[in-house]
Amino acid sequence: MEPLVSMAVAAPAPSAPTHKVNTWFFMCGPLSLNVFLLGLAWNLRAFKLHDMAVDKVLDMRRDEIPTPRGLARFALSLMGVQMALFGFEWWRRGSQFGVDEVQMELLLVGYCFIAGLLLFCPFDIMHRKCRYSVIRKLSRCLWPFQNFSLDLPPHPTPFVEVFLADGLTSLSKFIQDSAVAWMLLSLSFSQELGELRTSYVSKMKSSPLPYFAASMPYIIRATQCLISFHRTTSANDRFLHLLNTLKYCSSLLVISVGAYPQIMGHVGVRLEKNTLFLFCAVFNSLYSFLWDVIMDWGLGQPNLPRRVMFLRHHLIYRPRWIYYGVIVVDFALRILWVTKWWDWQHFGVDFKMLSMVAEVVRRVIWNVLRVEWQCIKLEILGSKKLSEDSMELEQSLENMPLMTDDSDDDEDERGDNDPVRSLEMGELKKPRAKDDTIIAPAAITVATFSRADKQVTVVSDQSKGATTHHRRPQTSSGNEEEMGLTSASEEA
Repeated sequence: MEPLVSMAVAAPAPSAPTHKVNTWFFMCGPLSLNVFLLGLAWNLRAFKLHDMAVDKVLDMRRDEIPTPRGLARFALSLMGVQMALFGFEWWRRGSQFGVDEVQMELLLVGYCFIAGLLLFCPFDIMHRKCRYSVIRKLSRCLWPFQNFSLDLPPHPTPFVEVFLADGLTSLSKFIQDSAVAWMLLSLSFSQELGELRTSYVSKMKSSPLPYFAASMPYIIRATQCLISFHRTTSANDRFLHLLNTLKYCSSLLVISVGAYPQIMGHVGVRLEKNTLFLFCAVFNSLYSFLWDVIMDWGLGQPNLPRRVMFLRHHLIYRPRWIYYGVIVVDFALRILWVTKWWDWQHFGVDFKMLSMVAEVVRRVIWNVLRVEWQCIKLEILGSKKLSEDSMELEQSLENMPLMTDDSDDDEDERGDNDPVRSLEMGELKKPRAKDDTIIAPAAITVATFSRADKQVTVVSDQSKGATTHHRRPQTSSGNEEEMGLTSASEEA
């Protein structure tokens, strides 16, 4: 009995279960990026089938728009890079594959490095013009100010930059994971492998830098909204830009509340039980969902026929029930998006991968209706702009001051000293309507020429360098007088 008792006493207490490293955790980020690029290829295919002017909407040349097949090949190339990196590591380490977290993070660095090389590749492969155009527009997203100063640009944020920045928000979790991997790489040059593992567990998970990297897309979008607010003259549009800024600020609040326990070292805090986090997350999800439907897609318009109820008058895609399905899917995936900030160890890595891939799928669906609504708005604004231009020109002509009788008398007195001018003015003097003689302001010059059948008024805008011709029928029969004026001038 004594050996049994001693053995029972000496038996170590069962240790707390530790979470096993899952290789899929390090493949979630690259997988979400690859799915996003494949989704963009599908977007281009859908736009092409419905004859949408994507080049005009995105303000890009036709040769800068990639083909759906070409973009799909680029996405498959990145997926091949991911599989090659992880496959080589599995072949090299065998049963130890995925055990070392540090080694798996360095594989993520390798994927990001090769993806960057493909993006900046100087050779004319994989749509070089498109890649360089995207790089230029991404640089303007990162620094939207003029040159190297803090001066605001002279115009609101272009749609293409808004489109790219919105896409980055769906990749914020991948950006956060990449920031952790690059931090690990920077420490690997100054620390041994054992110290590196300790730093990875104790410091990097509590560093604010990865959370700041995840916040960057939302900071970019909030900045773009504020720039558009300052450069927009319409009071209604300015108010909408402020509301959009509030939406992205609520996203930043969700990230901040979720990061606070990790940064402060409160390991036992679970976000799904944090009341403040849940309130911020639900508010942001509902706010973003309503903004998607009403503002980004133009749906939910009032006083519509029953066949397009809660949608809008102009629908490009068929059948119409697709729009209702997209609204339901967007709501569900918006709610699921919140969970990506939870600790994946409590729910498993499969749940983390599902939430990241679901978010990029939601973004791909969002792109389809967002570009459709932008095309419709451009057509509406195009016709409206033409009517506004013509109305503005007519109003400017109507508001021009009329010539007074005093100016006519002064001109007659000046002409008395010149016999030729007196003869010309004598022939030209005849009763005329006041609105036939116009004095233009400094920026506009108006000249009137008589023809045999018509009177042509040429309005030249000196500020724009443009000339507009307006023709109207001849009201007076002055052809004989015009010929008489010519003969009198030649005789003089």
